[in-house]
Amino acid sequence: KGKAFVDHVEFRDAGHAAMNDRDAFRFQNIGKSSGSYVTNSAFNWCFNTAVSVGKAQGIQLSNNVVYHSVGSAFKIFDAGNVLRNNLVVHVVSETTYRGAADRSHIRFIPWSDYVAAFEVKKENILDNNVAAGSERLGFKLHMPPCQQSEDSYSSFDGNVAHSTMIGLGSR
Repeated sequence: KGKAFVDHVEFRDAGHAAMNDRDAFRFQNIGKSSGSYVTNSAFNWCFNTAVSVGKAQGIQLSNNVVYHSVGSAFKIFDAGNVLRNNLVVHVVSETTYRGAADRSHIRFIPWSDYVAAFEVKKENILDNNVAAGSERLGFKLHMPPCQQSEDSYSSFDGNVAHSTMIGLGSR
């Protein structure tokens, strides 16, 4: 299985707009990770998601900055990952980016297409993250209702969203 240890790296003009799975940085199909991380790094002008995690657990994403992401900045599709002390500034939908702002009015966009600074689909740790400017959501959570047990691997503490249409959305 693959591993990645990324620290103090700048990703600029990364990702491919309008194409699935063309993110700036992607952890995919690696299962339980042995300490993989992206820390203290910058993602500037991403034309798709800055960092995504799918079918991978144990990934640490800490102290990163994302500026201008077309689509959600962080997308976490699997449980057991940690996002701490990250800052996301300026997230726009692909529709708006393509110059079709009149079509991106909120009532015409389905919930599944709402962009967010942090989009998380399962139990993960999200602590002390800041969503500072998102066209739609600061934090988009797709999780079951709170049924936290002692062995649960989830936390949502100290997070802040401002300059977003919706600070926290969950379905």
